[in-house]
Amino acid sequence: MVVVAATGPMAAGALEPAPASIQGPAEVAAMATRLERPALAYDIVMVGDSLTSTARAPLTEAFRATGWSTYLDGRASRSISYPADTRYSGVDTVRALHAAGIDADTWVVALGANDLFFIETCECPDQSAFATERIRLILAEIDRARSVVWVVPQHFEYSQPATVFDGALASLLATGEIDAVVPWRTVSADHRRDWFSDEVHLTDIGTRAWIDLIVGSIPTA
Repeated sequence: MVVVAATGPMAAGALEPAPASIQGPAEVAAMATRLERPALAYDIVMVGDSLTSTARAPLTEAFRATGWSTYLDGRASRSISYPADTRYSGVDTVRALHAAGIDADTWVVALGANDLFFIETCECPDQSAFATERIRLILAEIDRARSVVWVVPQHFEYSQPATVFDGALASLLATGEIDAVVPWRTVSADHRRDWFSDEVHLTDIGTRAWIDLIVGSIPTA
């Protein structure tokens, strides 16, 4: 196991009508009939929210420079699980990708900012346990023969649930259920003014820092 050094939403402005995304579950499922790539044709599949969606071009370029073949799927306001609308569900996205024959040796998950509201408002005795089980929903959809890398979300408006979510990821890293974490929350903590355009979304320089950290954190054989 490779350990990377440590380290939406209903957050304000979250769950707004999503702009055109890279792919959604319905679009991916429809692709199955015309997809020629076999399973595991990609080195990396990345599933994320608006940060992944808006950074598609530079992300693609950065991964291409490493020599890794990559499939990116990002949608604004996507959370780990959002049953009221499967377009915003990371769990349903992974299911749809698998149904379309899309798989990889390494899965990068850049979700969590849009889950912090649910953690903060959960009527539960243990927010950490709630966050951990929420994360496990999508881990259960990814074959454990795969390497899973999770990008720790940053959301300055939801700092307390973000701390809980970060701790849940650390626990899952310790148990081997996640293979690596990308410490975005820690690295970006002192860059609110220059890397962020609001409480979670990024400026151009912030996007570059986010991409560089992700690409540099991918475990290599």
